Amino acid sequence: MTFEYGGQQHSASVTGVPFLKEGDTTRILYNPATGQVKGDFSGLETVFSLVAYIPAVFCLAIGAIIFLAAVISAVRRFSLFNEKNKVYGEIVEVEENFNIVINHKHPKVAICAFDEPGTGKRLRARSVNSMLDLFSMVGMSVPVYYNRSNPAKSFVDLENAYNGTLHEENGPVVHDFRNL
Repeated sequence: MTFEYGGQQHSASVTGVPFLKEGDTTRILYNPATGQVKGDFSGLETVFSLVAYIPAVFCLAIGAIIFLAAVISAVRRFSLFNEKNKVYGEIVEVEENFNIVINHKHPKVAICAFDEPGTGKRLRARSVNSMLDLFSMVGMSVPVYYNRSNPAKSFVDLENAYNGTLHEENGPVVHDFRNL
């Protein structure tokens, strides 16, 4: 950087001005005794140059909130699988999910009825989509991991009840026709 002081041209490198580009004009503080040159941050140009960082800080904050929510959700989900939350229910109904096709078949969802621990109130929980033969499991007792804060999010453990065996051996191929 070149500047004029006392009628003479001086050349120095400026410290403390991270936003300077070649050809920019800025105010500096010059100490003639030491020859040190510093940027003067009292002007509005510094404030305006910091405005460019606002979207980045905003995106970082949103990303941190999303990440924190995902971690909290995972911790809650894993805490559900304690033995104290495990109850047994009976499969009372089976529904087919016609929105998804896996290997030319529709997955099924089991509706399981169980008694709420403590109150004895009869509740129902839906399982996740499964390719198991759920129609043969109607009336069968299956483990249900009861979610005390939100009973609708209780987990029906069909795989454990069916000894973890699926009918498809080569893994399912999913065809989702909801968006056609």
